[in-house]
Formats: sequence, structure tokens, C-alpha cells
Amino acid sequence: MKLTDKPRQIAVPFASGTADKNTIPNNATQETKEKGKAAYDSGFPPLTMTAIAAGGIPPHGKDFNGLLNDITAAIRFSQAGGHYTFDSAFAQAIGGYAKGATVLSADGSKIWWNTVEANTTDPDGASAAGWKNLLADPNGLFLQKSQNLADLQNKAEGRKNLELGTAATKNVGTGSGNVMEMGTAGLGVGPIAKSDAYSNIAQFFRVNASSANKPPAVSGNVSAGVVCLPMDAAPSSGYVAVVGGNLAAYVGISQAEAGGITWARIYTDRFKPTAADVNAVAKTGDRMSGALGSTYTDTYRIVAGQYGTFWRNDGNALYLMLTNAGDQWGTFNNLRPLAVSTSDGSINVGTSFSVNYTGYINKLGVNPYTSNGQSFNQTNGLHIQGAGDQYGDIYYLETVGKYGSLSFHIHGGGLDAYPAFNNNGSLSLNGSWPAISNSAGTTWHPDGNVEGPQWGGYLSNWLNQNISNAQNNAQRWAYQNLVQNVRLTGRINQPDTGGQVRAPDGCVFTGMSGANYNPSIWASYSYIQVLINGSWRNIGTS
Repeated sequence: MKLTDKPRQIAVPFASGTADKNTIPNNATQETKEKGKAAYDSGFPPLTMTAIAAGGIPPHGKDFNGLLNDITAAIRFSQAGGHYTFDSAFAQAIGGYAKGATVLSADGSKIWWNTVEANTTDPDGASAAGWKNLLADPNGLFLQKSQNLADLQNKAEGRKNLELGTAATKNVGTGSGNVMEMGTAGLGVGPIAKSDAYSNIAQFFRVNASSANKPPAVSGNVSAGVVCLPMDAAPSSGYVAVVGGNLAAYVGISQAEAGGITWARIYTDRFKPTAADVNAVAKTGDRMSGALGSTYTDTYRIVAGQYGTFWRNDGNALYLMLTNAGDQWGTFNNLRPLAVSTSDGSINVGTSFSVNYTGYINKLGVNPYTSNGQSFNQTNGLHIQGAGDQYGDIYYLETVGKYGSLSFHIHGGGLDAYPAFNNNGSLSLNGSWPAISNSAGTTWHPDGNVEGPQWGGYLSNWLNQNISNAQNNAQRWAYQNLVQNVRLTGRINQPDTGGQVRAPDGCVFTGMSGANYNPSIWASYSYIQVLINGSWRNIGTS
């Protein structure tokens, strides 16, 4: 078939100029059948095909006119390029539109394409389920004018086919990957503001509080000027920044765009290092560790509070000296000795305390020496004298190669105590003092007893009372709940009434007689009883 073989186009539907035509109904009725009228579901009825002599009726000319008018009008509409809109009644009558059918939208702006079978949904309604707008190119087959080439599937291939170079993908600007224009980086155009401080090209720019990689001091209305210096082994870059307002200076480094910039502030006279920064001792509130030296040859000074403490060596003795109250720094003429190490081997502490040593000792850093095998007793240590008969001694007891202990002698009220810390980790308590007490009211006595509020007095009394109560409670419970004795009740006789003889629940048989001996006494049984809580109780099985 050729293009020139197209059939005649119908410009005028058949019988359109006459009123002598019938409207052909979709379904035949009894009336149409009896009068020989045509219907779409049955065509011409059998009566029109019956001989007139046999009572038939010829077909009606108006039916032919109406039928041919319907057909040629539909053909003319299609030949004229017409497209039907969705018809709900028509859709119900045909069981829904077939898959692949197309309809025109009510406003004529869309061509709806049906993608499911038996579709009765109106695409112009609230839901267009099963329909696609062919003019919107649902399968992405065509470029849309409204997209302005944004719907190209492969833009790079498109640029290649248009013979555009890589410059077609570059923007003019100062960001990474931009094409630079004349005057960029401050050469003739002045400073530029950036929202992201990262860069891998040499440039000068400024950042503000909204910038992604700004120096830490940039906030609020404060901005900073930044110099970017690319390094070898890209994309490494170095940065120098000066923050306006507070004169904060920073250096920075960036080794990957995703990692941003790491900034470090530069020390200046406006930003001085702290004592912790340089491992120094702060003037106020700091704490030192290790030995402390001095540039003076005869004085080592520590000042705290209203007093000053000095170590002073005059060549003959080493003095630990204390200033007067309110005179922390003091002078050499206004000091009072706290402890003095003398050349005869003794340490004098104040005016009332004294200590002598003959064995190994290192007191206040003066002249330690060892006397082989010597051991201390309570007179060879530090003696602290109190009022009257109150005093204490601190000394070291040692048997060379065996044991050593730091011992204390406490005397007061006619009682003596000798606590000692031993080199095996133990604590010894000896003497006439009765116990060790703490601030919570707990006392440990030499006989091993403990006294405290937890026990309401002595632990031994608490244990004795509670153990006695537990024993009484156990005996009382056993008496009330456990079996103390078991017995059988007196024998009960069961006469023979024929059949089996059963003992009641909780009973045992205790005897029986033969039928020839005494037929009226066939069996005997007794109840089992247990004694609980002073009462005898029968045992039952339920």
C-alpha cells in the first residue's frame, strides 16, 4: 500500500442532510423486534429477513440512514484528526479502556495513554491511576522545551558532539576549579569575600562568620583577611590569616578539600602563652613537682599565705626559718628558727622539741649516716613534750636483715600505747590503751571485740542475742510444724457385708478373721496419727 492509496476522506457523514433517519439503540427490545427495527446488539431482527408473504417486514430505510450516519460520522471525526475524551458511561459499557488506548484530556492539553487493562479511572479526575501523559514524555524519549536542555541524559557526550572544550564546564571565579579572570586574587580588583575558605590556588580573600573554614576567632560581625599559599604535592595549601577587631593571627594547613583547614593561633604580645603552654609555673594557684632550686647560695625561699619559709645555710648549720606573720618575704635580721641542724649531730626544733640520732636517719636533709646494726628505742627518736606528763615519741626500730618499723609512743593519763607500722605491711597496736576509735563512733578493742552504732553496742552482745533468738525461733517453728511422734489409734472392726472391705484414707489394716471363725468380724484397721504442736492429728490421703 502506498501513501497515494489513501481512501476518500468523508467530509459529510451519510444522511447528515436529512431528518429521515433513526437513532439506533444499543440494545434491542420487544418493540424493536416486533416492528422490525435495527439495534446495535442484534442488528436487523429476523422479521426483516422473513418473506412478506409469510408475514415478514422489509428493513426500514431510516434505520439504514441512522446506522450509516453513525459510522461515517465516526470515520470523519478520525479522518479529521479528532481524539475522543474520556467517557465514564462508555468506559462502563465496554468494561473499561484496553491497555494501550489513548484519550484526550477534557481541556485538550494532554493525551492520556492507558497502561493497564479494563481501566475505568478518569485521568482528568482526582487520580490518574493507570494513565500517563504522552505529551509529558513519561518514558523520557524526547527533550522538553521547558527543561532548557537540563534533561540531556549525557551532558558530557553532548558537549563533545558540540565540539566544546573543557572551558565549557568552568565558571569564572576564585573557587577551586574556576576559570580566573584578569584581576583575580587582588591583582587590580580588590579583596573578595568567600563563603568557604578552602582553596588550592594562590589567592588573597576575606572570610566572615558564615564561612565554612574560617579561623576560630571569626564570629558575629568579625571578618578576617586570608592569604592562601599552595604547596607541592597538591592539594596541600598553607594559610595565613589576620582577624579584624582583636588582632588574632593564625596559620593554617589543608591537605584535602573535604578536610577543611586546621588553624593554629600565633603568639603575639596581644596573645601571650600561658604557663601551661610552656611548662612553666603559674604565679597564682599552680602546683610544682620535682626538686626546686634557687640562684641564691645560702637561701631557698617558699612564700605562702602570711608566712615565708626559708632554708638557710651559714656554713656551720642548716636553718629552717619562718618569717613573722604578715612579713612573707622578711629579711635575714627578722627571722625565727623553726629547726636547726647543729654540728654535734642533733636537730633542734623550736625551743621545746629535740631529737638525737645514732643510727640511720635523714631529718630535714642534714648529715645522714649509717651505724652498722644499730637499732632505735623510744629514746632515740623525735620526742614531743606536751603539758605535764603528756608526751609522745616517734622512732624507727630495726633489727638488721630481719624487720623494721616506724613506731610511736603515746603517753597520757597514766596510759601508754605503742602503735607501729611494720615493713611487712602490718599495723601493730601494743600498750595499755584499750582500743582504736574513729569519728563515726566505732571502736576496735584489743580483745577483738567491736563496738559501734551498727550493733547497738558490742558486736559480741549483738551476736549472742541474735543467735539465741534464732535458736528459739527455730525450736518454736519445729515444734509448731514438724512431727514429734507417730502412733496408731485403737483397732476398729469392719464387718463382712459381702464384696471388698476398704480401710478409710490414712488407715492401715491391723488384722482379719477367717469366715469360719467369726463371719461378722472380717477385718480390723487403725488410723495413723502424728503429734504436731502438742496435738494428735489423723493422716489422710487428701
